[in-house]
Amino acid sequence: MHHNNPRRNQGPMTRLLPLFALTALAASACQKESKPTDPVAPPTAPVEVPEVIEVAEVAIASVTMLEDCPDPAKVEAATEKEQRPEAKRAQGAVAQDEMEGDSAYGYVEPCGQSTMQIAVTGQGDFSSKLKLVEVRLLGPNDEILGIIAARSPTIWNNNGYLPWDQVVQPKTDVKASYKLSLDNWGKIEKNLGRSSYGPMFLIEADIDIGGVRKTIRSSQAPREPMEMIET
Repeated sequence: MHHNNPRRNQGPMTRLLPLFALTALAASACQKESKPTDPVAPPTAPVEVPEVIEVAEVAIASVTMLEDCPDPAKVEAATEKEQRPEAKRAQGAVAQDEMEGDSAYGYVEPCGQSTMQIAVTGQGDFSSKLKLVEVRLLGPNDEILGIIAARSPTIWNNNGYLPWDQVVQPKTDVKASYKLSLDNWGKIEKNLGRSSYGPMFLIEADIDIGGVRKTIRSSQAPREPMEMIET
């Protein structure tokens, strides 16, 4: 009597099942091993935050509209030149009464300097360089009557005005003054069409402070008459 051996009754497909299972497991393992990893983000450079420079406020505090007087150094140079021997010989033919000039009448020719005072406030933690780009004289209707040169900047301290390099120091308020070249009132009157005594003028200035450009204006002011100085 023969007994059927179960192993003998297994067909080819039955014997191949374990092989398929092993192949699938191996393929799955390979896929897991070959799976690309997440890309690593490159290191980011630190963000540079620009320095915030607090720029001061600038205003024209006051103006004085008179004349334009020679600077003391130029006056001294001219006086020294006149006192040289050759200059005295050249003046030898001048009559004594002419040499005395106006002093014989008890007065000397006055000269009052036109000026502009500015105030600088609110300077931050950094210093700023101030520069006057252009200064203009405006008429009653805001018409431009002339371009004015400004020179000899000085800064106020407890002892008076001293020469100034136009640098505003950190956390410092400044009161400064400039001389203005209001020296051709005849031309101004021609542009104005009338006398310069009576109308109200104002000064307008373009400035650069710490790389920032601003336009500032004075309040209205008249041309002031000269006063005679008795001797």
